Amino acid sequence: MLVLAERLAALGWTVLFYAPANARQRVSDTGAIWRHYGCEEWNLFAAAREATVNLLSLPADILLDMSIVSAGLPAALVMLPHLLNEIQTHRPLFTVHDAAAPWGALAGRIAGLPTVCSMSAFPMVMDEVAESYPSGPIQKAAAQYLLEHYGIHYDPLSSYINYSGFNLVFTARFWAESHFKCGASYHFCGPVPFQHSPEDPDHPSIGIARAARDAGKKVVYASFGTVVNGTLRTYYEKVIDRIFAEIIAALGERDDVRLILSAGRKPAAGSDPKMIVNMDCASWFEYVPQPLLLRHTDVFLTHAGMNSTNEGAWHGVPVICCPFFGDGVLNARRFAELKAGVTVDYRIASPMQCAAGSPPMAIGHRPSPSMRSALNAVLDHLPAYRRVAAALGDRFRQQMELEKNIRAMLEWVKSRPRA
Repeated sequence: MLVLAERLAALGWTVLFYAPANARQRVSDTGAIWRHYGCEEWNLFAAAREATVNLLSLPADILLDMSIVSAGLPAALVMLPHLLNEIQTHRPLFTVHDAAAPWGALAGRIAGLPTVCSMSAFPMVMDEVAESYPSGPIQKAAAQYLLEHYGIHYDPLSSYINYSGFNLVFTARFWAESHFKCGASYHFCGPVPFQHSPEDPDHPSIGIARAARDAGKKVVYASFGTVVNGTLRTYYEKVIDRIFAEIIAALGERDDVRLILSAGRKPAAGSDPKMIVNMDCASWFEYVPQPLLLRHTDVFLTHAGMNSTNEGAWHGVPVICCPFFGDGVLNARRFAELKAGVTVDYRIASPMQCAAGSPPMAIGHRPSPSMRSALNAVLDHLPAYRRVAAALGDRFRQQMELEKNIRAMLEWVKSRPRA
């Protein structure tokens, strides 16, 4: 979204960019105008709770405090009056919304504007969404509210895939098209340039990786993303700890590897905010500048979310995937199909299943291959995996079509009838 806003601003468009306050400076840096969602202290999860209790007269579900997919649709009910007033005041020619942002899709639709979907996840079909993100009573009640108050028929299963008449898909065409039988409305832009990712060239993880390679060691980097390690950590903390422990145990048997882990949690009080603990074979961080670190990485252990998938593939790094749910499963499958990595399947439950009482991981399940055998397979045959991963990165770079699709988007907008 930031890259798209930057390109449109450079073309002379006035871009109003609605985002939380912590994104204000990054939005302004693109040349867009930052706008809030009703107040500067706006919070998605608080808005979802407010709508559920005050508008739908239902008890708030625990997932409303954790899951964007669960919170998005009820939160939209609180956000719509403000957004529709903004549209009435500023009279935009079209709107752009993230696929997982029903408030943006609904505001444009109710106002009768052309709406463009920006898709930062692997495109999914409805059956896949129903399996990973089934709608509950709150989402169904929110859809009924939309019908009664706005005359809008809305499938609550769509709250994660608010696809529109024109969809910008931020991955390479070859990566998703064979799975997602799409028509002319899906425009694959390739991964966005990474200059808008938080970067810190002086971060200690970069120095550790460089020093390890200079010493002839292979660098393994492990991270399971900001969602699993962040808002959903209540469900997945023990799963993450088990996987990290198996990684450390497997690599502790080798003297040719340096491990860097991104824990995605706040450090203990008084500790270095950049590094949590340093072990003989591993350095454990709360955060690393991932696009930069991947340039110095030999094997990437990932949950296979779309951003991590794009970044790992772009840098030609062999991967070991531990998918949790949603598009991570689909991306892991593509890595395996293209022989650019190995998947270790821990049979992890989706957030909805965890909320319903299922254990986050199948009790007693031992994945095959094991983490130890997967790591050894890739590390012991690293040149072969590198060749495949490098070829994958070349294919991604060959399918960078952002500028072409921005032009196509603007032509599509001009061709739409006005309400």
